[in-house]
Amino acid sequence: MTDARKKPTLDDMIALARHDADRSTNYLPDRVASGRLSQRTADFELDTREAIVATLKLVRTYQNPFRDLIRMRAEAAKAQGGNT
Repeated sequence: MTDARKKPTLDDMIALARHDADRSTNYLPDRVASGRLSQRTADFELDTREAIVATLKLVRTYQNPFRDLIRMRAEAAKAQGGNT
């Protein structure tokens, strides 16, 4: 049996991460106001979500060079008898 689900693309991941970051700007202030979350933690969570978006965008920008570098390193390791 094969899994027919579509694998997410980088664009899919970026869109979902962006949506999550945007959504958190709506609910984090309420959690801080109610005392369920400190402002410091809320800021950290939002900064982390923004960093995820930025990292995925960087990977998308350089995805082909990343793949080439990984492939070259794997081939070099294989040629030297190492595990990949």
